[in-house]
Formats: sequence, structure tokens, C-alpha cells
Amino acid sequence: AALFDDVNEIKINEQTLLLYPHQIKIVEYSTLKAVVINAYFKGGFWLIEMLYNNQKIFVHHNYFLATKSQVFLEIEKVT
Repeated sequence: AALFDDVNEIKINEQTLLLYPHQIKIVEYSTLKAVVINAYFKGGFWLIEMLYNNQKIFVHHNYFLATKSQVFLEIEKVT
């Protein structure tokens, strides 16, 4: 999958998931917490770099998020 786009390798509950940035959503509340490291404008969206459980991940988002902001994440169901 990494040949076609950036892929996040995330460990959640002893399970390793490979997810594209668009498969991880920033939501109002969840048990998955992350901290924003940086935000990059990519034209139609922001690529948000963050730390989740000491793992660097990337998420697509519609709005800028300030560095050190705490956010909550939701994983899109993979079919």
C-alpha cells in the first residue's frame, strides 16, 4: 500500500493497522487521543502530522490545527 500513498502503521489494542491518512478522522471525542506536531496545506485539505501513542501519524483534515493541540481520532472501518 505504501507504494501508492503515505500509509500510517498504527498499533491499537495490540493490533497493527495500515491506514491511509484519509481513513483516520478527527472527531469531537473518542478514546484515541493525539497531539498535533505540524500542519501542511495541500491545496484542498490540510495534512496534519501528529503523535498518537508515541507513533507519528498523518491525517487529512479540512481545517488548520495549531501545534500542540490535543485531538481525538476515529478510525474509518476498513472493508
